[in-house]
Amino acid sequence: MRLLAAVAAACACTLAGAVTAASAEGAAATPAAATPAAATPASAAATAAAAAKFVDFVDFDNDDYLQTSRSDVEEDEEQEEDAQDVPYEITAESSEYHELFIKAAGWASENFWWTMPLLMGLLCINLIITAHLLGAAQPERHVVVRAVKVSKSTAAVWKLITDQEKYPEWRSSVKSATNVELPGTKEKGVVETTSWGKTYLRVTENERPKLWVREIVVPAELNKAWYLGGQWFSGSITFEIEQLGDDKERCAIFVTKQGYVRPPAIRFLWSLWGFDSDVLSLLWDACMALGEDKSKINIVGPVDGKLPF
Repeated sequence: MRLLAAVAAACACTLAGAVTAASAEGAAATPAAATPAAATPASAAATAAAAAKFVDFVDFDNDDYLQTSRSDVEEDEEQEEDAQDVPYEITAESSEYHELFIKAAGWASENFWWTMPLLMGLLCINLIITAHLLGAAQPERHVVVRAVKVSKSTAAVWKLITDQEKYPEWRSSVKSATNVELPGTKEKGVVETTSWGKTYLRVTENERPKLWVREIVVPAELNKAWYLGGQWFSGSITFEIEQLGDDKERCAIFVTKQGYVRPPAIRFLWSLWGFDSDVLSLLWDACMALGEDKSKINIVGPVDGKLPF
């Protein structure tokens, strides 16, 4: 609206100038009529000045008349500038908080060498407690079922998964695997070394070349509560191998893991990573060891309680 007023004022001034010039030319051409016509330029200039000072606009939407003047615009701009120049008023209360903050920052800076480790320790304790509480709300036992198709015979897959001493050659998570006599028994088994430490396992079912089950064995010295130094996890893993149709060179590998994770904090962190992470890694490593094409490996899980094949 201020822009329209300025444009109208400019137009009025231009018109006034044109009228004045025309009057001057007329006066020069007819000297005898100069005296009675002398008032004409003055009244035109006055009219232009009045038009430049006050311009009326009609708001057709509201049927109101909005009057805007140049002096009003200048006054509004001055008021806005004055409002911006007013400094922020610091009250006694805000000043007190500001001084307290400055003192606290200075104290923390002087005692940084022990306050920062303390804060980091408290943060870690808080995270551990939170993970423990969230993990305690989850069940200890979890079941994971995954399957994959491979272009190999059931005999080739059976040979790969049952030769446990060669696991370090193709399983990325196994550092070593040795056939041993299980502690506390005369039963034969295997001890695997992973990032979690040593794990003793024994074969509980062996139906060549279709079914093979391994179970974690907990030594007597570790068969106690986890917070007393007992083993953190246990469970079993089942391999099932099925030929696909009449093609003897294609089969499906089904893996079922039943796991027990006792420490609640570890259980919560493992749930974030995925309880199926170790099974997925196992099947992927097996496919790569069998020479499968990476782009064709498709590890699937149950859909509506059933596997797709």
